[in-house]
Amino acid sequence: MDNPAKGPSFSAIAKRYPIQKQYIELLGRKIISGGSGTWGYPVMGAHPKLSEEEAQAMVWYILSLESSE
Repeated sequence: MDNPAKGPSFSAIAKRYPIQKQYIELLGRKIISGGSGTWGYPVMGAHPKLSEEEAQAMVWYILSLESSE
């Protein structure tokens, strides 16, 4: 949760993005399609088998970590 792996830690993501519908949708799409450049060099692989609902649930959980500190 607090340690970066191929990208930022979940805690760092939660600090950057507030829990708002636009961010949940945006980040959910990024989980599905993959991406790079937002956090530097690491490339996040795509997860095309996830549904939008599954990806958005993952994002909601990650963003909720900021409010639980």
